[in-house]
Amino acid sequence: MIVSRGLPDSRTPRERAAMNDDVRGRRQWTARRALRLAGASTLAIVVLMMLLGVYVLDLSASPRIFFAYWGIFFILLLCVIVLAVFDALATMGKYRGERTRLHEALKRAQRKDSAS
Repeated sequence: MIVSRGLPDSRTPRERAAMNDDVRGRRQWTARRALRLAGASTLAIVVLMMLLGVYVLDLSASPRIFFAYWGIFFILLLCVIVLAVFDALATMGKYRGERTRLHEALKRAQRKDSAS
């Protein structure tokens, strides 16, 4: 039996293995991984655009090009922030679910101990 912060894991080894092979669990992991990959990729593009815009490119020649370039930069920056918020919300939801599951397992264990 695995103990996490003093609380017993109520799942059997077979249930834990099945959970790892669960299609839904795999899909959730893939979605979180894709979300984080998209955020990291977009952040890399934003950093590259910032460095190019400040140190390499001469955007003062045309106001249209200047505003288009920095407009795209700020839109991508906003996307990075939104993706980070979504990831934080998903992490908090996963934490809440796991906390509830552990709390219920603790209640079951306490009831089982008091019954015997």
